[in-house]
Amino acid sequence: MKNCLIPALALLAITLVSCNDDDAQPQTFYGESGKLGNGTARTFYRVDADNKPTAIGVAVSEEAIGSLPHGSDMVLQFPAQASALPFKHLYMGYMQAGHPPVKIYDLPHFDFHFYMIPNEERLKYTPETIPMMMKAPAKGTIPSTFFEEAAVPLMGMHWADGKSGEFNNQKFNKTFLYGSYDTKVIFYEPMITLEYLKATNETTDIIPLGAFPGSGMYPTKYTVSHNTAEKQYEVTLNTFVQR
Repeated sequence: MKNCLIPALALLAITLVSCNDDDAQPQTFYGESGKLGNGTARTFYRVDADNKPTAIGVAVSEEAIGSLPHGSDMVLQFPAQASALPFKHLYMGYMQAGHPPVKIYDLPHFDFHFYMIPNEERLKYTPETIPMMMKAPAKGTIPSTFFEEAAVPLMGMHWADGKSGEFNNQKFNKTFLYGSYDTKVIFYEPMITLEYLKATNETTDIIPLGAFPGSGMYPTKYTVSHNTAEKQYEVTLNTFVQR
């Protein structure tokens, strides 16, 4: 009896494993959440049925969008499950009156900084470290159409795309920037107006770096969308490739 039972148990284990594999589904993992107006902002990470990353991003609740303060910023950690990607934390800000340069970025908008360094390191970027921000990455790392737009304490050097619409007689609605510090690329930044966030479902290509901070999976697109099921607006980096 014992000898017959062992093969039967083995067959049952194989069957259960096979069923679990067949039942695999895409998943969303939520990270840190912060209060924003009467709602929240929270980070998230999505994988497909094979556990491969499909998106990393931030979700702003509908309640938050309807009650935004005149100016706010917050730091949110990404879910632990996102450790396979290079992004460590999100530093986001909302500015009702925008920020300089005037007549370019002076519309109500969000800055979404996806940092590839720990928050503790970013906090060391004081005004005294601006000379370090001015140390550009090696030639060919930042795309050729980008230029040094602003060195900002607690953030780093911002590189803007000179071919983006706001620099070519178009109204600012979205743009994408890179950030650097002491020759290293440290963040990806979709910058999105409130008007665009509320009205748009669109994916945009990211102009790739010429050289990456290290090996890993990096996004090639970013998406702005409204998730009706979760009642939230989402900004994600997605469509990853191994570098």
